[in-house]
Amino acid sequence: MYEPAPPRPKKTNIYRSRTGCKVCRQRRKKCDERKPCDLCTKLGVSCEQIFPTFEFRSVLGPSRSRNAGVRQGTSQRQPDRPSDKPVTVKWTPPERVRFSSSRIEGGDDTTFSPDVLLNEGTTPETDLSLSYALDVYNGNRKILSGSRPLEESSHLESADGMFVGLTPSCLLQQRTNDAVKFYMDAWEVHCLPALNLSFEFMATRGHSSLITDTMATLAANRLSRKLPQRRLFNSSGSPWFSFRPDPGHECLSGELYGSALRKMLRWSSEEFDSYPMLAFVALVLFCYVESSMGNFKEFNTHSQGVEKLLKKSANLVFPHGAGLLAAWVEVKMQNWWRRAYFGVPEFFQAYTDPLLDSKLQLILNTDSSRTATILWILCESHRLNTAARIACWARQPNNGPTKRTSTSFMDDTAPTSEHTMLLSEIVALMDMYSEKLDMWRASFPDWIEPTGNPNCPKCLDLRSPENEAIYFPSHKLAMNMAYYVATRVMHCSGPLQSFATASIHNIGNIYEETEGWIFILLRIAAGISWEECISLNAYTIGFAGLLLSCALCSRRLETGLWIQEWLENRLEPGRFEEGNFPVFQILDAVRLINRERRNGVDVVSLFQTVDDGGGRGKFGSYSSQRIWSMLVYGRCRSTGELISYYVSTRGLVDTIGEIEM
Repeated sequence: MYEPAPPRPKKTNIYRSRTGCKVCRQRRKKCDERKPCDLCTKLGVSCEQIFPTFEFRSVLGPSRSRNAGVRQGTSQRQPDRPSDKPVTVKWTPPERVRFSSSRIEGGDDTTFSPDVLLNEGTTPETDLSLSYALDVYNGNRKILSGSRPLEESSHLESADGMFVGLTPSCLLQQRTNDAVKFYMDAWEVHCLPALNLSFEFMATRGHSSLITDTMATLAANRLSRKLPQRRLFNSSGSPWFSFRPDPGHECLSGELYGSALRKMLRWSSEEFDSYPMLAFVALVLFCYVESSMGNFKEFNTHSQGVEKLLKKSANLVFPHGAGLLAAWVEVKMQNWWRRAYFGVPEFFQAYTDPLLDSKLQLILNTDSSRTATILWILCESHRLNTAARIACWARQPNNGPTKRTSTSFMDDTAPTSEHTMLLSEIVALMDMYSEKLDMWRASFPDWIEPTGNPNCPKCLDLRSPENEAIYFPSHKLAMNMAYYVATRVMHCSGPLQSFATASIHNIGNIYEETEGWIFILLRIAAGISWEECISLNAYTIGFAGLLLSCALCSRRLETGLWIQEWLENRLEPGRFEEGNFPVFQILDAVRLINRERRNGVDVVSLFQTVDDGGGRGKFGSYSSQRIWSMLVYGRCRSTGELISYYVSTRGLVDTIGEIEM
């Protein structure tokens, strides 16, 4: 009687989704958010994720009036802008977090040059939206030294008992000077104790506004991550994703960082040459900010700028900049460690390229750079050790449908002799770093060895770390000892030889030295203060990360279970990060290792199934990665066969119930 109604014309090609890979968005399909997703697997294409990015724009329009209730002026791109005009930066936050800033929206900023920066003692008189922190600065300083971060923040409590943090848009506008004063106080309490000693000279006032804004940025970011807030909604099954950093301090950190970037963008190459020390300090601080936010791409950009500056103006930066060089090396090594956990096997492909330039390695041989030196040796040893493991797995025949060709320089089709030469070359490089480790150890002539003499680890009892806990007079000394022990674990050649032969004959004796060093690390863990690890390891490799690396090197289920219990007893709201790394992600990995070991497989290495570049950053989150599956390199405990397979990480988190705030 009636014909079917014609199809409704499609008015837009927009796929209204904030999740999903690039292919699913283009094909307007619902993505299952796996890595790789089912659609990309069926199509045989690369599963690429879409990440938010910063946008650099030229902003036009009059300044926003203080009494105006709506935004004035518009922003647009001007690609043909003359080079002699100042460049401004507009940072676009995610849709769910909106804030206002007259400095950014209006596009105004104080015209300056580096010589003005060096001589000025105050920050520009411009407006900045400020959270509840300013009320604290005007009389109540409890937030700077309280013992419970969750009780320090101002918040509103809804009817269902959930706490909602105040965002800057809900609060009064204040002047930039007030914000910077508050965060400079926070810098001295929350940032300075965790930083390299070279930053102590920056604790006083009177710096350039570029440096002050960057220091305030780092302090605001640190406060935001120490004050977790419960999300109203949680789409993830993990209870740990129910929390986010404090949005007020986090948004202010972005505003202050944008102010610092605008000032740096106005510099010409001649000004960089005229003021290399100021540029060096700013770039190092930029590296710390990006590392704190988990932005690996942006960190590499600033880090490459540091390297180019040092190569071009080393005679002007040193010797006064040696301490800052050590600080940069420390955060660079932390960034590499976080990128390695978790990356893909291809991340370790360039095993012949050192993490530091050879000229910079010589500068590290100073008393003020001992921590930076041991971190560098640890990361280089870990990198080579992992490359050697991948080389051993690449030699094995096809293990089944989950077998994966790791890297081009470790092609399975290469002759066995080439793999043997490759492994020998890596072992020779590790011997070189073993000598450097001995030299570093010799620089501590008064260092008291742990009970049991770590040079003879076979004599140690491997049963109860708590009964033989090791205590140190300072946290820094304890961490240096932990780095030293973890590096010794990486230098044990017995496990690598067993991987090369794919044999478990006399495996107990082969692993005896390795297990002895790991036991010393467990003894240090039994005596170290977790509160100090949380507060003082913010800009270096954390202790939990060391335990994860050693759990992969051990064959004893008891060791893995002890590490799992140690982490479970310390993971609680407000203590989500240690060493700028999500502790719950480390705990999930340790649970996976123990689960597979119970099933008869020793997990030797864990990798991502898709290279996500380190994730999408940690803005609004405590983790930059959502990992639902992993590539496992393991060895059968009964036969010694080397295998590789994919495993799901779902179900690793126990039902914890509602977490009390």
